[in-house]
Amino acid sequence: MATARTWRGGEQQVLYLLSGLSARGLAPRLAAPPESPLARRAREQGIEVVPLRSRGDLDLGAAAALRRAAAGADLLHLHTGHAHALGLLATVGIRPRPAVVVARRVDFPIRAGFASRLKYGPRVDRFVAVSHAVARVLEAGGVPRGRITVVHSGVDPARFAGPGNGERLRADLAIPRSAKLVGFVGALVPHKAPGDLLEALAGLPPEVHGVLVGTGELETPLRRRAAADDLSGRVHFLGQRDDVPALLPAFDVFCLPSRQEGLGTSVLDAMAAGTPVVATLGGGIPEMVVDGECGLLAPAGDPEALRVLLLRVLTDRSLAGRLVAGGRERITGFTADRMVEKTLGVYEDTLSRGSGRERTL
Repeated sequence: MATARTWRGGEQQVLYLLSGLSARGLAPRLAAPPESPLARRAREQGIEVVPLRSRGDLDLGAAAALRRAAAGADLLHLHTGHAHALGLLATVGIRPRPAVVVARRVDFPIRAGFASRLKYGPRVDRFVAVSHAVARVLEAGGVPRGRITVVHSGVDPARFAGPGNGERLRADLAIPRSAKLVGFVGALVPHKAPGDLLEALAGLPPEVHGVLVGTGELETPLRRRAAADDLSGRVHFLGQRDDVPALLPAFDVFCLPSRQEGLGTSVLDAMAAGTPVVATLGGGIPEMVVDGECGLLAPAGDPEALRVLLLRVLTDRSLAGRLVAGGRERITGFTADRMVEKTLGVYEDTLSRGSGRERTL
């Protein structure tokens, strides 16, 4: 189950998982808002979608609908915070109760309180953390290590095999062909710190432009900052785009300036696209990026350090080439296929531990 009505990295991982399970002869069902991008894309791939709308963690109607959808299922995988709460509510009193697996994709601390004790208590059979950083957050929140498995998110390299068109992008943005492009792909939200990227850009030469792909609550203040004299005309907001695989190779460098990050799969996308990466030490990012080998890492929350690293990559094309080669090698350990296999292993192990449960999905 996934409750998000938007399309972000987590939804892409759910789609990779559903597609991978289908390719292995299983028949997963997705419970999701029927109008969501994830539901639409899942239907296009022939995956059964159970329409489910929710108004919050305690939506009894949504919980009842999920309960009906889960009838006869051996395992329920909950992919979002609302899904986590609704899934536990839906399984109350079910006999036999399906195994419950919860995906945790963010490294925000777990809040103390009664609700959290229920959500992170023994009714969840297994937590799947997308990074060791997230696993540490779960442990700090009271989840026993034995109920946590780390499964890194993955990327499908084939999606990024095509060439980019930097000249066309520069023409679309009405900027010189000689302009250098620093790209960001992600939600414009506080923990991803796109404002730190703008501050880094302000200290770079005027021929360096920033391209932000995504939407979010910070868009209005970011646009105000971008209109200031030191950035005017140099920051371009593209909104939500479906052509990210074609955009990434058009960037001279990709930057993820997150202060907190579960993993940050846009970094994997950039590596697969052959774009050098500059990112931060936030959250699980260092689990993907080996500093100096497949990217450069700055301390989180330090725009000046970001500026220095961006300038290094933009001016040292030999370095950029080494980072690209390192990135392509690095993603072989972070493929969508590998993620599906490891998740399937979690399912099988969880089901094998349940008394009397059949080992089917």
